[in-house]
Amino acid sequence: MISFFFGLGYPFLPKYASSLGAEPWLIGLIFSASSLVSSLSTLFGGFLADTAGRRKVVVVGTSVLALSCLGFALSLSWEYFLVASLLYGASSFYFSALYAVIADSVPQAQLMRALLLYAMAEHLPYSVSPLIGGFLWDLYAEDAVRITFLATSAAVAFAALARRRLLETLPSTKTPSKKELATSFVNTLSAFRSLTPSIRWLIGIRTTLLISSVSMFYTFGVLYAMEV
Repeated sequence: MISFFFGLGYPFLPKYASSLGAEPWLIGLIFSASSLVSSLSTLFGGFLADTAGRRKVVVVGTSVLALSCLGFALSLSWEYFLVASLLYGASSFYFSALYAVIADSVPQAQLMRALLLYAMAEHLPYSVSPLIGGFLWDLYAEDAVRITFLATSAAVAFAALARRRLLETLPSTKTPSKKELATSFVNTLSAFRSLTPSIRWLIGIRTTLLISSVSMFYTFGVLYAMEV
């Protein structure tokens, strides 16, 4: 449900930001800032899920996501759009907890199958809804994004309520100490360093070149297609 509603308006956010007075360099800055906040938030969320509890993190994160969608819908200028984008990035802190819940819900032997099924279920609706969003833009222009993000905010808020009422998580047997969390983080870095140099280089190339290139194209691809 979240994926479908996001697909209605999210692909057109750069054009929407442009209509709010943001220059291309400012649009790039906003999306880069949102991505940076998302990265830091995801890292923080992993530790938070271990201390505050996974269900609480998932529910609060989903609620922040709903608030960011409402911010997009009510943006009157690029400044409001910037705040909504930062909120959107900050909401990423619940992803780690959600994946942990999925991992706890299936036998270890079926974990990859479950994660693949979740990824498919999450992306399939998004493959249809941008087409509908394009027709809505042709009819209502910038107001189409406002309308669709109002609907998206309501859908995500409903998802947050459903997760609060229905989501069950395993009881925590022990809250990790700060020292244990720090040790876990160091071990993760050590595990990366233990990879063969060729694998580390491939990961680095993918991170710095492929993702950066895709992000640049995705941000301005819609603007290019609609204006050029």
